[in-house]
Amino acid sequence: MSQKWYYLLICIVFQLFFLIPLYSETIAAPPDNYYDSDAGSIFNPFQISSLANLRWLSETPQIWFVVHNQILVYQYFLQTTDIDASETVNWNNGEGFRPIGRFSNTEVEASHTYYFHGQYDGNNYKISNLYLSPNDYTAINPITNQSNGYAFFDHITNASLQNIVLENIYYLVYSEFLFNESKITGIVSDAMYSTVSNCGITGKIDIIVDSIQINTSNIFVSSLANLLDHCYIENCYSTTDISIRGDTPSLIVSGLASILLNSTLMNSFYYGDIIPESQIKISGLAYIVANHSRIEKCYFTCNYPMDEAYAISTYLIDSEILYSFWDKEVSRVDNMVEINSNSIITNCFGYRTEEMKQASSFFNWDFEYIWGINSGVNNGYPFLRNLFPPVVKSVDHTKPSIQIDFLTNYPNPFNPLTTISFATSVAANIQIDIYNIKGQKIRSLYNDYTAVGNHQIQWNGKDDYGQQVGSGVYLYRLISDTLDRVQKMILLK
Repeated sequence: MSQKWYYLLICIVFQLFFLIPLYSETIAAPPDNYYDSDAGSIFNPFQISSLANLRWLSETPQIWFVVHNQILVYQYFLQTTDIDASETVNWNNGEGFRPIGRFSNTEVEASHTYYFHGQYDGNNYKISNLYLSPNDYTAINPITNQSNGYAFFDHITNASLQNIVLENIYYLVYSEFLFNESKITGIVSDAMYSTVSNCGITGKIDIIVDSIQINTSNIFVSSLANLLDHCYIENCYSTTDISIRGDTPSLIVSGLASILLNSTLMNSFYYGDIIPESQIKISGLAYIVANHSRIEKCYFTCNYPMDEAYAISTYLIDSEILYSFWDKEVSRVDNMVEINSNSIITNCFGYRTEEMKQASSFFNWDFEYIWGINSGVNNGYPFLRNLFPPVVKSVDHTKPSIQIDFLTNYPNPFNPLTTISFATSVAANIQIDIYNIKGQKIRSLYNDYTAVGNHQIQWNGKDDYGQQVGSGVYLYRLISDTLDRVQKMILLK
């Protein structure tokens, strides 16, 4: 073979094995409804229907925080299919998926932080095999000299995340880009005045940390959420094995959340294993629970690999823990918390495995609507009923079936006024009632024959007697002859 043909062959092989894969990477693309006049509104959420759409959301910070005529506009996003994110391992020169809402000085001025301000509804579709690795200068906030969180969402405010399911998350962590207290988590990190509901993590969380350079005092790892301030988390779960490989300076692992400040974690659980290669500290549900935070009706079960472990929390400060439990037989841990300062602990116990699989062990838990227990589900431990298809009630086929295209409220959380919005495909009598968290009806808000189309009903936070209700979680229920739907909202004062 002549030298000319030899070099030509080399060029062809190079293109086949190196250049072509570069062009096969998914390119960010806006949703199909992006150019609709009402796109991103409550009536027409941005449709996240592909990996290209998800990348668009990840890498377009201008859409997270929209101001129109000096008014902050709440954006809505709706996932419409399962998404395999395996190829994110190669995105952004190996950086991986860029968290939604994270500071990025490649996109905006270095002095500015973009927060996600809106609602993302995963619609119970999965995002699987997601790679997260802020391993370049975009990971460092030059103002605070702190690295941002490794999470699907990072930096959100007045936002709502619901029905998100992540399966298998991989973190490629370069320690020379870890500063001060770094945060590694699943759904969300650094959230303020936001809600997270009906979200879950399944499969595995695989964290690889190199040992090039150590610049950090602590690395906080949690499966669901990290630094939360004035947030509400409810009906969430993690059934993951957390694997941590590589040298780490000080690793602090929590089953569900790392730091709760003025926040509530309710009706949630962690069930999995934690597998580290170096010394770590473990807190079953949350590492720090402070500033009038609350953990209620949660449980934790895990095979603890280390002696320095606490079943519920390490630091409990001016807060309370109610009706929460752990499997002491599997975890081999008796200590509930390490430091308890001005806090209340009510009916929290460690049970043997057999007791953890009996509904009677869980004081004040709702096993009719929220929790279920079955030897063939979740290895016999309590599970959240929202993880499984709901039971469909019988329908009167003599009447036209009503389709509610959406049912939501904004703002959420709110004080003192919120607007409940819905759209119906068939004219029918619609009833909307408000309930407290105990299931007691406090307000008959709307009951009228309703035409086809979009509708909005306001609630001013008052009951049927005109009395202002207190802060907390409330339910609004939409009822028709063939439909019965319930959503949650939070009144914060």
